[in-house]
Amino acid sequence: MIEKSNITIENKDTKEIKYKLWLDDSGYWIKREFDSRGNQTYFEDSGGYWFKNEYNSRGKEIYYENSEGIIRDDR
Repeated sequence: MIEKSNITIENKDTKEIKYKLWLDDSGYWIKREFDSRGNQTYFEDSGGYWFKNEYNSRGKEIYYENSEGIIRDDR
């Protein structure tokens, strides 16, 4: 059982956030994942909504897809 309402996992050397999970007392949750530059690469919630992103080496978003069927691909 998870006791905390917010969980953050960081790289021990750089302290960059890689993963974050948010929970509340009603059972609602949000999951977020980040790349090494801090760009959010994935989002999902307990309601079933999700999206994922990809970024180029300059940090510009080049791909986006979500659970509603929207896709943008600039790769």
